[in-house]
Amino acid sequence: MTKAEKRKLEQAKDSIMRLHMHVYGREMQSLHIPEEWQRLTEGYRPQPKKVRITLLLDEDVAKFYRSYGKGYGAFVNDVLKSYAQL
Repeated sequence: MTKAEKRKLEQAKDSIMRLHMHVYGREMQSLHIPEEWQRLTEGYRPQPKKVRITLLLDEDVAKFYRSYGKGYGAFVNDVLKSYAQL
């Protein structure tokens, strides 16, 4: 495996871990993280240079992502990006 391939694999692993923590970390936040820290993700903004597309999703999938509230599109982008890097 080349250095570039190893780096790409590590980036993909990091992306998946961040997504896992974003999804499942909510439960852990109430147990171990101060309440003030839970509001840190409220300021999450998508990076510039995005391309607008129309994406048709199953109703339950759309409901899941919309449950994250404002900025959920950035989270969908992160999920898709992590899999695109695999």
